[in-house]
Amino acid sequence: MTINISATKRLQVGTTIVGGLYVEVVESVFKFTCNIPGSADNLVKNIQDIHTANLKFFSIYSSGDINIYTNDPSTGSPDDSFLMKLDLPLVWGNSFSFESVPIGTNITALYFTNPSTTVVTVKVVVGYTA
Repeated sequence: MTINISATKRLQVGTTIVGGLYVEVVESVFKFTCNIPGSADNLVKNIQDIHTANLKFFSIYSSGDINIYTNDPSTGSPDDSFLMKLDLPLVWGNSFSFESVPIGTNITALYFTNPSTTVVTVKVVVGYTA
């Protein structure tokens, strides 16, 4: 069974429009949502492994500014880090991104540092093929 994941990457300057709706066809999807309390410092969330093998789609959204580290806290040696901004998602798709895969190794834990005093919601969506 295949699943379509739709993502929009669009830039508009005056009447000039670049980009649009893109679809990544995957066979399985992993979704993860959590609320990170205000002033959290390296709060860990163990997750189902996110594997780089057969990765076709990777996205992170946050409802506020937050720092995300993979597999180790910021005080250690995280494999990857994402400095997320309010309502500015990271969206990567194998068939529509020029950038390389945004994660360098499999992820088993995410560490969150929330510089704000308010709760931030984080959503992760990952798509794979067999």
